[in-house]
Amino acid sequence: MGGPKSTKGRSLLIGTVALACFAVAVYVGVNAHKGLPGAQLTTFSAAFEETGGLRAGDDARIARVRAGRVDNVEIKDGTAVATIALDGDRPIYRNATASVDSRSGLGQKIVNIDPGTPDAGELPEGSVLPQEQTTGSENLSELLAVFDDPTRAALTSTVTQTGQGVGGHGRDVQDVVRNAPQILPDLGTVSRALTDKDGQDLTRLLQAANSLSGRFAGRQDQIAALTGDLGTTLRSVSTDNSVPLRDTLDKAPDTLAAAREAMAALQPPLSDVDSATAKLQPGARGLGDATPDLRGVLREAVPPLDGVPNVSDQAQPALGELTRTMTDARPFAPRAANALADANPVLTTLSPYAPEVMLFFENFADAMSNGQAGKGDPNNRHLRVTLMLHTQSVDGQLGIRDPFVARNPYPAPGAAGQDSTGSLPLPSVGGNR
Repeated sequence: MGGPKSTKGRSLLIGTVALACFAVAVYVGVNAHKGLPGAQLTTFSAAFEETGGLRAGDDARIARVRAGRVDNVEIKDGTAVATIALDGDRPIYRNATASVDSRSGLGQKIVNIDPGTPDAGELPEGSVLPQEQTTGSENLSELLAVFDDPTRAALTSTVTQTGQGVGGHGRDVQDVVRNAPQILPDLGTVSRALTDKDGQDLTRLLQAANSLSGRFAGRQDQIAALTGDLGTTLRSVSTDNSVPLRDTLDKAPDTLAAAREAMAALQPPLSDVDSATAKLQPGARGLGDATPDLRGVLREAVPPLDGVPNVSDQAQPALGELTRTMTDARPFAPRAANALADANPVLTTLSPYAPEVMLFFENFADAMSNGQAGKGDPNNRHLRVTLMLHTQSVDGQLGIRDPFVARNPYPAPGAAGQDSTGSLPLPSVGGNR
């Protein structure tokens, strides 16, 4: 058995070993991003115009597959130079390219490497891949910097409002994500339809949408009011758990079929209406042209029309008497019609001699116009008779024709008054009648 001295030496040995293991563990932990100690590495450097947030330990990838790490990033002669260590023996050629890309939206970076082709020759050890063969980092903030201030403000507002709108709708988002596999094929179909004909239909649609949105400019208040009314309407539609709406939709197909038949039946009448409207158009235009004159007539007719009621009141008794007269004359009308029918042949025969008949009555009236009715006897008139000596009284007996007389014993209708008689007046003999 050893004494206390041997026990103390053993404890010191154990402590030293533990301390060494701890140191090794710390070293390995600090340099773990550099790979295992002693592992074979292919190291080269690349110059970048902009590395963004690239740091030591970030991935170095070939064809998007991790192939190594960024060993160091430093500034040399005002240029950012990254030292890249690839796992294993990987040849890097003179025409190799490298780019700094984003690994995620949180700002983590990676280096993508294209080793190049053997025909360009290997990159010498210690050489730096020139900046012409590298692509720097493009941050989102730099990408947004190309927009002007109003655009960035609008984009910020859109993102903010989108976040506020999504807030509290996690379940809806989950439903969208869950149904996305069924929606995406339809979305692909829509996308292919929109890109058909090199997107001409989509271009026309966007132009129409732009024109439509331009018409809404300055009408935001009316649109807001319309939206509010639409919300009220939709709430009314959804009343009673939308049972009335569901019943309406159930009956809609039959209703639409009946409406289609009714519209088909209305087409011929509408065609007739169209034709009638075309024919009425000239008359309507003429009526429109005559409207000012009609208005003037109606305006000037007001005073005469005011006197119509008085005339009507005065004419009412006469109309009443005329009504009774017509009632009394009604039985006589058939007899008068028969009498006129019987007299029609006679009147037709006498109608050519109307001037002679008129001349007879005029002469008779003239003959009866002598004298004057007395106060006691209204019929106190006399007829003057004059003896007319006619030349035919002489030459008729002698058989000699009077050259001064041109008398037709059978005159044509209306020609009797034109004959010359050649008569000489004799003293008249008058008497009371």
